[in-house]
Amino acid sequence: MNWKKVSLFVIIAIVIILQFIPYERPETSAENPDDLLLNNGLPDTIAGIFRAACYDCHSNETNYPWYSHVAPVSWLVTRDIRIGRENMNFSDWESLSKMDKA
Repeated sequence: MNWKKVSLFVIIAIVIILQFIPYERPETSAENPDDLLLNNGLPDTIAGIFRAACYDCHSNETNYPWYSHVAPVSWLVTRDIRIGRENMNFSDWESLSKMDKA
């Protein structure tokens, strides 16, 4: 075998092995009594924009895309969701202080 085939084999083996390294995705929940959209009566167009652009990372209602199950991308998605929820979680909106909401 030449070095290109060996290199390709090693890379494929590493990618397969990475799939077995466990990671813990943030929990999802459909029941969020303090949710921004549930309690504030925003217009449907605005609510749709929030759901499409913000809610996957900034709420407890995350819809994980297919690639979020493939390492090492899954680790990046998990990290981004955790950071997003720490900075702003719309599922906890009503429990925030007025200063935090501003």
